[in-house]
Amino acid sequence: MLAAGDGANGGDGLLGGAGGDGGSVAITAAGQTVTLHESPGFIHLGDGGAGGTGVVGGQALLVFEVPEQVPSAGGGSGHLVVDAAVVAGVPAGEPVLDSQGQSHPTFVLAADSVTGGDGGDGGDWHYGVAPGSEASTWPSNRGPSVGRVGTSPVAVRGANGGDAEFQGGNGGDARVVRSGQAVGAGADAGDVTAVGGNGGD
Repeated sequence: MLAAGDGANGGDGLLGGAGGDGGSVAITAAGQTVTLHESPGFIHLGDGGAGGTGVVGGQALLVFEVPEQVPSAGGGSGHLVVDAAVVAGVPAGEPVLDSQGQSHPTFVLAADSVTGGDGGDGGDWHYGVAPGSEASTWPSNRGPSVGRVGTSPVAVRGANGGDAEFQGGNGGDARVVRSGQAVGAGADAGDVTAVGGNGGD
């Protein structure tokens, strides 16, 4: 069995940490023949770790700088890399050309021969709202138009999912709430745009 490790999950916090990348399996036998003996699960490509959850609430809302992009992205998966002139023991695929025009052999593995290889999900981010609910987390004793958000427009994009050998990770949610925040007489309340992160390739 050839097994690479999975990426670690990101930690939780105000922004959440990014997930770690999964490990790759590399077989190097330049100019030689590599023979693969397939069996169920004989190769494991590392899965990407999930991004951590970010929660900004309470007094932290009064000083926190809202990012343009939530950084708690999912980790990318590992890959299978074989450097050999011939790969025997498995069905051959169509040769591929690299950027220099050199031909490289490919091969086909049974679906149950490889496990892992999925990207990690992007972490969800909650600003002014409790995870799993619609409850506001703004402090009740704030004055008019306080906080780094103030009345300026806010635009934030959620964390991206990790790229993968097989299944890309899901993009994370971004939830921003400043309802009930007082503003001065005649002032605009300010727009909020929150877009979920992109899924991994």
